[in-house]
Amino acid sequence: CGRPANASGVCCKSSIVAERRPPHARAQARDGRFAQVRSRRRCEQPGDVACVLPEARAEIVDDDLDDGIFAPPNASSSPSLSNNYFVVVSTQHAGARWIAAELAARQCVTAGGEFFAARDAFHWTARAQRRALAALFSGAGAVDEASPKFAQWVEAVNGRGDGQARAVGFRWMLSQRVAEAFDAWFARLAAARGVRLVVVGRADVLRLTVSKRHANGSRPVTLPTGRRLLDLLREERRRLEALRALHRRAAARGVASLLLAYEDLVGAGAAAQFRRLEDFLRVGDCAVDARKRPPRGAASSRSISSSS
Repeated sequence: CGRPANASGVCCKSSIVAERRPPHARAQARDGRFAQVRSRRRCEQPGDVACVLPEARAEIVDDDLDDGIFAPPNASSSPSLSNNYFVVVSTQHAGARWIAAELAARQCVTAGGEFFAARDAFHWTARAQRRALAALFSGAGAVDEASPKFAQWVEAVNGRGDGQARAVGFRWMLSQRVAEAFDAWFARLAAARGVRLVVVGRADVLRLTVSKRHANGSRPVTLPTGRRLLDLLREERRRLEALRALHRRAAARGVASLLLAYEDLVGAGAAAQFRRLEDFLRVGDCAVDARKRPPRGAASSRSISSSS
């Protein structure tokens, strides 16, 4: 199909919709999408996003790609080339917010929030996402097509005049279609700009399910029983496998990616895991502001208490 196959060998074309095509090309794309739906029933790779995510798949590419945004930035015109850029990819209640806060306690790290969440009033198109991230990763200054929150954050990041090399990143959740965007265009952009992925999953899907119920206000936490509970756990395992599959596809596409388990970050070997993360983002020599550092014990205690 002219594009790399995903983890299960399914041609990535079936997950990409381009509007500006001749009629015969649109018919071929439609046939490909039907074939993709049929292939979900016999998916051999449980981590393949096309097979596991229950949400209706959106049109990830809504216009012709602008190849200019994929070119490596010009060193003479880019003041932020010394910055390292990263994206924390995870699911809700898997520790991504806490990890970002831990990173942000370092004086050479700037960590933003979730900018592509559906709860924001701004409607992100694929074009707007591509151009906004290209502007961020190149230090281009103002961002035209973006939410006010994202534009203000990029302006603050690019406006720092301390001359210090920084690691700059934000969180992009699996439910916000990062996997689909990765296959369609983000892998190419990340590879061109040297963006690194930090993929965080929570292996204990039962505690993850309890944590979600706890956050929704259920006191005490009650869970369904029997088949309903098994279905919930199976869905969380599928999302975990989707994260792992994204990590594998990143390696295949030349994008640096680090896979972390939440349990390892709060367990006995947490210090070693955080050193891995620091080395991966090249921030190991940064000074840490203890006042901004979230207590590591809090994440572990929340996980334990919420499962009781």
